Amino acid sequence: LRDGGLAWARPGDVPGNVKWAKLKSPKRAIEKAVRSYDGGDVSRLLDICRQQIIFRNLADLRMCLEKVKQDSEVSVVRVKNRLSDEGSSQGYRDIALNVSPLN
Repeated sequence: LRDGGLAWARPGDVPGNVKWAKLKSPKRAIEKAVRSYDGGDVSRLLDICRQQIIFRNLADLRMCLEKVKQDSEVSVVRVKNRLSDEGSSQGYRDIALNVSPLN
């Protein structure tokens, strides 16, 4: 489906399980801005609207990342690759991808 230039995934369109998240609360956004950004600059927050996709394997993850990279309607703002993070992850691995819609 297309709505206002943005593509919306339907069940079965994504090779993983989509978990729809709530918007970051104003209280939590302010806490993060104050803690993480000098002077509490909320314009630097990149994760107010969040979603999560859980992939069965790396091939599906790679395919999704390529599709996002090729999408002419979004810009990839930041990628955090924590797949090989061996520090304090307790075995948890992920890739955080921040995207912004283009006009």
